[in-house]
Amino acid sequence: MKKSVQTRRVLVGMASAGMVLALGACSSSGSSSSSSASASGAAQPTAAGTTASKITSIAWGDAVAADPQYKAMGDSFVKSAQALGIKVYRFDNAANGATSVTNARLMVQEHPDVIIDYSGIASANPEIGAIFTKAKIPCVAINLPIPGCSQFGFSQQQLGTEVGTAAGKAIVASGWTGSDTTLIDAWSPMYGQDVNYAQSYLYSALAKALPQWKQVSGADIPLTTTNVGSHAVFVNGSGDLQTTNTVVKQALQDIPSSQNIIVSVFNHNSALGAQQALVAAGRKNWVIIGSGPSAAEIQSIQTNAHWLMSADFFFTAWPKYALAMAYALHAGAKLPALTESAIQATTKSNVNTYYNSAGLLKSAPPLPAADAYLAPYLAQVGGAVPTS
Repeated sequence: MKKSVQTRRVLVGMASAGMVLALGACSSSGSSSSSSASASGAAQPTAAGTTASKITSIAWGDAVAADPQYKAMGDSFVKSAQALGIKVYRFDNAANGATSVTNARLMVQEHPDVIIDYSGIASANPEIGAIFTKAKIPCVAINLPIPGCSQFGFSQQQLGTEVGTAAGKAIVASGWTGSDTTLIDAWSPMYGQDVNYAQSYLYSALAKALPQWKQVSGADIPLTTTNVGSHAVFVNGSGDLQTTNTVVKQALQDIPSSQNIIVSVFNHNSALGAQQALVAAGRKNWVIIGSGPSAAEIQSIQTNAHWLMSADFFFTAWPKYALAMAYALHAGAKLPALTESAIQATTKSNVNTYYNSAGLLKSAPPLPAADAYLAPYLAQVGGAVPTS
């Protein structure tokens, strides 16, 4: 099938300090084919008058294309959509609220069949939702809710609790105690409270295994927190390698060299920054709890003794989940308020269940029970494993 690719770029503004800070309607790129794939599947109870969906175009918003993990997600989506003959208008929200709103206006001007937007700045999302609603274009919100859109994501509180519980068991099994262990949590307050619940709830679950730590609910750790008791330090890593390196390096100066160190991070960039700081400081007893995870992080869990585990929400499967949701919306299905990603603590003992030695997803995890409606639409897009 012959395919043509069209690319447009509209640059509004850029500031760089390890990552893009302000990037307006950046890369708007479309890919189209000479014919579109026709979708078919079993009728669903929530379908409205049709069991077939033919989508010709989708507008996609990257969270921040300067981050390799998020760029790879967008690349994967475009590849999967292109394989189905769908034209994609792609925009970079650049982790910037104003840019995300500008992109929303540009998205609706393209008149796509469906919009899929990863706007990571919660404060911008009500305005974005109003733009999509006024245009009467069905939409999918990735991770954070956008009013009027069907949301794909997961419970940050549940993920944090599961990972903190697993980490607590692993830490106790290693012989570390609450007295000789300190947590450095490199979270990212810029993304809002909801996203960072994964970090605060991780602390509260981990503390239950380490009774010497201050016991506090994850809901009671605000984004302004810098310390919880005497064994937890919260620093703003901003999901950025150099920033995390700097703040972890600073935090280590106030932690006795005799302490074992746990670093929990927001993404793989932060993990790399934290690792560099720990090595440079000459620390010997430390572990990292990652998040995402990227292929490189999966390989670190497989091969690096210091990489304890990752808060895994099967990020690389999200493009296909989102594409299946677009098919469902276009078919007239009524979607639940939240379609949930599978989540787990990916550890050294279970990492090879879903990932190969290259760190790539080799088989999709089971759908949460609440997502049963999505199964036929996932079949239409070729399953949740990324298109090769």
